[in-house]
Amino acid sequence: MKPIHSRKSARHLGCIALLFLLIISFIPLTAQITLRGVVTDSITGEPLVGAAIYVTKHRSIGTRADLDGKFTLTLPRDIASRRNLMLSASMVGYNTQNTTIAKTHVETGYYWHATLNSQELATVVVTPKKKYTKKGNPAVAIIDKAIANKEKNRISRYSDFSYRLYRRQMMGLATPADSAGGWYFGIPEKKWRMWSDSSALEGMMVRPFSLRERESVRSSLGGKEREELIIGRRFSGLEEAIESSGTDTNLEELYPEIDLYANDLEILRNQFPGPMSKLFSTSFYKYYLLDTVAIEGRPAYEIGLVPFSKYSIGLSGTVWIDTVSYSLAKAHLQVPKQANVDWVSHWSADFHYAPTVLDGDTVWLPHKQEIHTFLTPTELIPYSCEVDLAYIYKQYRVGEEAKDSLALDPRLALSAPMRSQIDKPTLSNFGIVERPEPLPKLGEGTIAILDYLHRRPSYIFLAKATQVVGRGFIGLPLSKLKREEYLAEVGPVETLFAWNVVEGARFRLGGVTNAKLSQHLFGQGYVAYGLGDKRWKYYGKITYSPLAKEGHEEEYPQRNFYLSAHHDLFVPGYTEDAMYKDGLSTLVGTMKLRNRFYGTNLSAGFKADWSQALHTDFSISYNHKTPAGDLRYYRVAEDGSLIAAPSFSTTSLYAGLTFVPGRMPRNGRRPVSMEKESRRYPVLNFGLSLQPKGLPGNEHTSAQLTAGVSARLYLSLFGFIDSYIQGGLGLGKLDEVNFFTPSINNSFVARQTTFELMRPLEYVSDKYLHFTLNYHMKGLIFNRLPLLRLTGWREVFSIRGYWGDVSHSRKDRRVGELVYPEIVTPMNNHLYLEGSAGIENILNIFSLQYFRRFTKSSIPGAPDWTIKLGIFVSF
Repeated sequence: MKPIHSRKSARHLGCIALLFLLIISFIPLTAQITLRGVVTDSITGEPLVGAAIYVTKHRSIGTRADLDGKFTLTLPRDIASRRNLMLSASMVGYNTQNTTIAKTHVETGYYWHATLNSQELATVVVTPKKKYTKKGNPAVAIIDKAIANKEKNRISRYSDFSYRLYRRQMMGLATPADSAGGWYFGIPEKKWRMWSDSSALEGMMVRPFSLRERESVRSSLGGKEREELIIGRRFSGLEEAIESSGTDTNLEELYPEIDLYANDLEILRNQFPGPMSKLFSTSFYKYYLLDTVAIEGRPAYEIGLVPFSKYSIGLSGTVWIDTVSYSLAKAHLQVPKQANVDWVSHWSADFHYAPTVLDGDTVWLPHKQEIHTFLTPTELIPYSCEVDLAYIYKQYRVGEEAKDSLALDPRLALSAPMRSQIDKPTLSNFGIVERPEPLPKLGEGTIAILDYLHRRPSYIFLAKATQVVGRGFIGLPLSKLKREEYLAEVGPVETLFAWNVVEGARFRLGGVTNAKLSQHLFGQGYVAYGLGDKRWKYYGKITYSPLAKEGHEEEYPQRNFYLSAHHDLFVPGYTEDAMYKDGLSTLVGTMKLRNRFYGTNLSAGFKADWSQALHTDFSISYNHKTPAGDLRYYRVAEDGSLIAAPSFSTTSLYAGLTFVPGRMPRNGRRPVSMEKESRRYPVLNFGLSLQPKGLPGNEHTSAQLTAGVSARLYLSLFGFIDSYIQGGLGLGKLDEVNFFTPSINNSFVARQTTFELMRPLEYVSDKYLHFTLNYHMKGLIFNRLPLLRLTGWREVFSIRGYWGDVSHSRKDRRVGELVYPEIVTPMNNHLYLEGSAGIENILNIFSLQYFRRFTKSSIPGAPDWTIKLGIFVSF
């Protein structure tokens, strides 16, 4: 089974990363900043990442604390020559601390340990400097009461409810506020500063480049929650060149709304124990009663929290609990640097709750979430991408009010012509988006920048180049920038040239058509020519959809009829999407493989989505295979000898079913391509391939039945396991050449579910069980080792196995059976195992894994081990 959208999802995330890298590549590096020190929280001792350190009366002369809270500040000669120099350290949410240093200290070197106090800190009842105990600790008692009351403060307690949710995401490039002027993307520095805003990290300025807004309605009727209705989106951003129907979904999955009452909080696809967890909150976190303050005009307990161990992957921060109802009124949380979340140099969130009267009861419901994230691809680059996210909740209704049709879909209040106008097909702009508050300066700046750039040819050229590198396709016509405006696309560029020992140098040109050309008829394909074998290869597919599409053929819901023809050179055991065949990721490492075959496939089929979770595929296909290189096929003669078979053919009827709970539309206006939004649900697949006797190439009746499941198993503090299990069974008079063979990967880039050390056709069987477990420990070990924890690296292990057998009735080859040469080993109740140990999060992107096979190979020269590169970003 092919992974569901795995390659496309990786490409979407890769495009986002690529855009950020391209943006920072256009920024001139400024001189680094001789006074040294560290800034920490006075209560928790945690380093304050991003705290600003500066000359008190010359704020432009400063720096910010790094991931360890450390800083280095070089002073200009005229400032350092002063007799007494005052420095300040500050950070949002903390009181500013000042210190005065004498001139002699400046000249000889000075170290300052600044400890900042929370702005609202008044009376400390219990502090980290005292021995912590849960018994008799008032903070623990308050938290326990708040946890006991949390179910009373959920909107889901009502069987009928509705409310609207506004989501705003702003992205910008965070640079030092005193960075040198210059031109960025052809925009003068003066205009950049006019449209930029100050960062959540002091001493930094944010240059905006993306704004996304979304409005939706959430509701429940009769105790059954309905699917969230997205009634509008708005988008402006420099990433428009690589914008696709999946970009919004990827970003929304990366930055989901956080349920503070949950046992585990999902942050950037990582699991953190929740401070309001019923299971282990007071066992994992230390709680300190700090003060009593006013929240929403009512008194609230202010409680600080930190993990018991500073090396545990937990949160730190403050929660405020209403003194009367023991309801959560407010919270401020941050992710410590020890969490080693990919690319994340800083993450913090503020949660605001408000007392709301519903059906005569006062309920503390979410009012607003604000999340601030700083993504830094590598410490070698002194810049970050700042992501500011806001969720704003409004118009809570329960009972009969919640059932009102306008509450469930506000668009019904519009006239039909206006409704048709606002829902016109555009990629990320449609419907109703009502801003509950004025757009921040960063959002207004994004809109102004895009308006300015769209009038500059240099931007169009750069955006097209980004699109080609990021997506791999060149859109036509060249004058258009947005994918929805393309008639067709040429690519992928990574497949234009290849080489292998059988084919020699290979040149290829391919492309796809889009809905702009036709909303019902789509085409894709390529032509290729090998200079060594002097053969033409081709692939062509025509798809007809009775449902009009807005972008491409795979939009949801599918009701697609298709015809395809494919002739090329293949490696047994390799499965690739036809359009991406022989790309750069598979080229290196497979070039010298000599066991290959020329394959011709003619197919006709029908694909359909019957629900968001259920997808089926029915097809009939004719396959013809001719051995190439060192591969040979043989036919068993009556005397048991083997006679060379120049080729063979089969005709198959196929029925497949895929069940993906949690699969969601990528575009809420009308569901478009589908993506598995939640990794908590398993993916199930079933397939039956039948070769009836009498169809072209079929001398007997045979079949192959397959079933599989894949899932991510979250282990909270202990990381997660990506699991994959697939099995198959051969039925009828199945020839050996149609036995199952494992999926392999001999390239230099590691994959998640294939076998990295197995050779093509090393094993075949008529029944099998394939399993893969990839364990990502998220720094569980390295975070506790003094030197390794400084690297930010994380541990990754895997075990991959393949059990196979040949049925007793097929162990003796029958006369006329098509078989492989003797070097191919049919499995006899045999288990193949290989495993790996490695390091990921190298430079925040790469992994390096050592693979070792535990089952000896019968193929001469087959390697026992290898080291492979990987690209893995857990969000």
